[in-house]
Amino acid sequence: ARDSGEDLQEEAGDMSSHLGSIVESNPIGSGYLQFESRSPGESTELVKFEEFYDEPAQLDSVTFNVIPETGARIAEIETGNADVINGIGTENLDRVENTDGVTLEAIESNLVEYIGINTQNEPLDDPLVRQALSHALDRETVIEGIFNGSGRPAQGILPPGMLGYDEDLEGYGYDMERAQELLDEAGYSDGFDLSIAVNDESDERIDMAIYLQESLEELDINLNIEQMEWGAFLEATGNGEYDMFTYSWNNSTADPDNAIVPLLHSDYVGMDGNRSFMENDELDEMLNAGRREADEETRGQIYTDAQEFINEQAPMILVRYGENFTAYNDNVNDVVLTENGLYDFVNTTIEE
Repeated sequence: ARDSGEDLQEEAGDMSSHLGSIVESNPIGSGYLQFESRSPGESTELVKFEEFYDEPAQLDSVTFNVIPETGARIAEIETGNADVINGIGTENLDRVENTDGVTLEAIESNLVEYIGINTQNEPLDDPLVRQALSHALDRETVIEGIFNGSGRPAQGILPPGMLGYDEDLEGYGYDMERAQELLDEAGYSDGFDLSIAVNDESDERIDMAIYLQESLEELDINLNIEQMEWGAFLEATGNGEYDMFTYSWNNSTADPDNAIVPLLHSDYVGMDGNRSFMENDELDEMLNAGRREADEETRGQIYTDAQEFINEQAPMILVRYGENFTAYNDNVNDVVLTENGLYDFVNTTIEE
């Protein structure tokens, strides 16, 4: 007999280390499409599941091609090589919308765009300083000028329509006078230096960082912008090497637990997702209570309260509630892109 569960944990860890490769090459599901083949980093092919319990798919197969570069992805739909694309980027909306034979569709999403703040770095360990930074960003101008009018200002961490969302929640308006008052109260009237990490593959986030840099100059805050590729960005921010970072979170489960816990619960500090290094017992307890609660109304109130508490603590500058975009050829019918950013092709047809 074993004296503890350590041996079992070790065995489970060993098994889980191999699960990824097994699932990737031999996934098993119950949907209207089934796995046919996969070329890692290139494509995945799904075919109609003839024994699906409900209405079968109209298409015989769907192939997902991996095209990392946005311009190349858009070129695929422009030339007719692709039937459907996503990951368009708001800076390319006019280009796609003006392409003959292509339909551009926007769907309200669960995405929240934000600028993360490392809450353990001085002077950002002071909530008053973080609140000042949140007042120093003109969200309306950022949305119109950088995101091409896509989305709306974020008042809290939960997007509209999600359990716990509160339409009466008061977010941070653009108010440089109030920002200066908060800095004065915190003892930082003369300003300070900050660093921000930005993924160099996103022109929008680079522009947003530059806009924030210019705004903070009015408060005598010097913001140093560091651009880096995605892998380096994740490692650097996961290690807490920067004071701030640009990011977004698209909650694929549409549940408030997944919207908040990975970003702000102390169990996830660092590489696991909480790049704000937020460690707050009161917030943890609220989030744990939300996980335990079965009554939906009570659970919703827990997350409403958590949202208000997060606004007070200001571990991030909440920028906007985003949109999902998809584009498809005019001979493609009934493409459904959900608020979670997932496609439903069950009724999709292609006219020859």
